[in-house]
Amino acid sequence: MPSLEEVRQLLLGIPGTTVEVQFTRPGVDGLQTINIKRGVVQFPSVPCATMLKETTDGSIGYIRLRRFGADAGESMKAAIQSLQSKAPQEVSPTRSQQDNTLAGLVLDLRDNTGGELFEAIKVASLFVPDNTYLGSSKGEGSMMPNQSYYSGKLDLAQADDPVQEPTQQMIDPDKTHVVILTNKQTASASEFLAGVFQDLDLGVIVGN
Repeated sequence: MPSLEEVRQLLLGIPGTTVEVQFTRPGVDGLQTINIKRGVVQFPSVPCATMLKETTDGSIGYIRLRRFGADAGESMKAAIQSLQSKAPQEVSPTRSQQDNTLAGLVLDLRDNTGGELFEAIKVASLFVPDNTYLGSSKGEGSMMPNQSYYSGKLDLAQADDPVQEPTQQMIDPDKTHVVILTNKQTASASEFLAGVFQDLDLGVIVGN
């Protein structure tokens, strides 16, 4: 019997082409045959965003951030907007609709092995005011100089010279308690994001 990796290699091919698959099924006699059309498989950065608790006393949201693909920043923004829209409005004439956000948010970074650092900066920018220092990296030579990272900015050298419109803060940690879930597979850009939360005291890190 072929291994899972061997099966994966046999199924891989040019999108649009077909592959014949034969298999057996319990309760069905004989060998079954189907033709499967190959295609590009999209793995969203945010596969899950749901409400764990939804009451007038406070709502707690959950977001699973699986990877930092090119859609991570926008997907996180959409997920937060969706959860905030579901949070029941508190009875207080002094609070606006935007102020009536989540009482808590669980951000799941378990098994997130990283991805694009730019997207991690976008995600971090959703939790802090614009132009907040997030961290830096040590380069090697003129081709890879030392770089500093700021919220809302994607320029890697100067915080005052952004390359596009800044990402606006959507979560106020003073009003929304944030918990970050990590494990041994949380790495690269995920470690950067978890480090930002820890260094800026934006939330509680739970896990390895």
